[in-house]
Amino acid sequence: MVNAWRTLTRQQYEAWTSTAQKANMNTYPVFSKITGALAAAGLPLLMDTPKPEKIKPNPVGELEILNRGGLITLRLRGPRAPAQRTFRPR
Repeated sequence: MVNAWRTLTRQQYEAWTSTAQKANMNTYPVFSKITGALAAAGLPLLMDTPKPEKIKPNPVGELEILNRGGLITLRLRGPRAPAQRTFRPR
């Protein structure tokens, strides 16, 4: 990652600096956090700044924990059917 940092062009460096200022951080920590996360996931390093993502509101409701006569029930509501590897106890 350090070698990638040293090979940034002036334009790339300025773009990373702009991204860091928006996050109220220094430039290198922003570059290393993003590229480090990508490297940890086995993805290629990112020399250009990523496009900002618009974060949507979380569609999942509040977790309900019910205790009825010693029987504990957890309930979490979502907008779609559950994903695989989830189960509904009987």
